[in-house]
Amino acid sequence: MSRSLLRIAVFAAAAARVAAAEGVAAAAAISGAVPAGAVAAATYQKEDKALRDLYAATGGPKNWQTRCNGCSMYPETKGMAWTGTNNHCEWKGVECAHPDPPFFLNATVERLMLGEMNLSGTIPESIGDFKLLTQLDLGGGTSEHPWNKMSGTVPASIGKLTLVNNLVLEYQAFTGAIPASIGDMSFSGMGNSLRLSGNEFSGPLPASLCKLSGSGPFDGLNYFDVSRNHLSGTVPAACFSGQSEAFFYMFLNNFTGPVPACRGYNCPTKVLLGEGAVTKQSEFIV
Repeated sequence: MSRSLLRIAVFAAAAARVAAAEGVAAAAAISGAVPAGAVAAATYQKEDKALRDLYAATGGPKNWQTRCNGCSMYPETKGMAWTGTNNHCEWKGVECAHPDPPFFLNATVERLMLGEMNLSGTIPESIGDFKLLTQLDLGGGTSEHPWNKMSGTVPASIGKLTLVNNLVLEYQAFTGAIPASIGDMSFSGMGNSLRLSGNEFSGPLPASLCKLSGSGPFDGLNYFDVSRNHLSGTVPAACFSGQSEAFFYMFLNNFTGPVPACRGYNCPTKVLLGEGAVTKQSEFIV
């Protein structure tokens, strides 16, 4: 499916969600690629504040690498400084519903790709204020660009990003429990991923995350990685009750108990549990 058709589908789904929560008028306003009128202005202002909150909470002017020399991927090539008076759709790492210049005023934010901008600090509560966001990357970087150094707990408000189908928070220093609200995200279609590896998450693995594996061979998550954390308890049976073509990576945690039984399409494509305390089966392949 082309990118334009995918965007149309995303916005159609968003309009249906908003209709239930805020009334038919608001849903009609955002059913197009760029919202119109008072709803558009209010949405833009709310998202603008959330972006500025994120900037302030993660190092802002002290640390951020807001320009990218030699990058080839769009929208990372945009180098406009954050928190200026210009349209925030021009800021580096922010992609709105109309990603190409000229950037329309009041366009909604669709992707936040901030994986190599030297972020440090915490995720603010207002991270959940991007109603039409489909991708959020706050993870690591590359050998050529700074790695982020995020920490603290991940707020439950992140689960308000119900249209997200790619969430990358890997190789940071996030602590505490993985929010069960992540299970409210869509992760629909193909090529989707949930990447939480290389942090300091602790406690049980929320069963709601495993249910993201979907109910059909090409539904739900395709890549699920919570490896290299401090998760404990048993692996939820829900991890083995879906029917997705998913890869599950859970090694280097402190899981205990047996691996849940599964057969046929109820089994993920591959599960790696590693050398933790899970009974016997360290690698499960179907």
